[in-house]
Amino acid sequence: MSESYNLAFVSSLPFQDNSNVGLLSLSGCGNIKVSSGSLLSLPELKTLHLSDLGWSYIDKGLVQWHNIHLLDLSYNPLVCDCQAGWLREVLASINNASRAVCGKPEHLAGRDIKNIPSSQLRCGGSVTEEQTV
Repeated sequence: MSESYNLAFVSSLPFQDNSNVGLLSLSGCGNIKVSSGSLLSLPELKTLHLSDLGWSYIDKGLVQWHNIHLLDLSYNPLVCDCQAGWLREVLASINNASRAVCGKPEHLAGRDIKNIPSSQLRCGGSVTEEQTV
């Protein structure tokens, strides 16, 4: 489904009878919206390409992350803050070869999120114990 420029929204409906999908690519689909949990019904999904979507955050409830072996998030201006800590752990745990590069905050821009210590993924001005991932 990559490069489907007119594709604006993805829900779980198309996948209900296709639970054996192992690879899904939505790369290059502009600013597509994917509803939370829409890919949870894909237990065989191992490879997920979500590059060049213009996304700054990735929905934690989108997919069964523990099943994903290859995740491509390249060319997304990711905000690497306390909300991205779970994503860092996912990328580190699957030893992903793809880059997921931070767009913001400025001091982390251009860095691969899986190589950033979790203590640097913070929200707000100063780090508090609740904000440390």
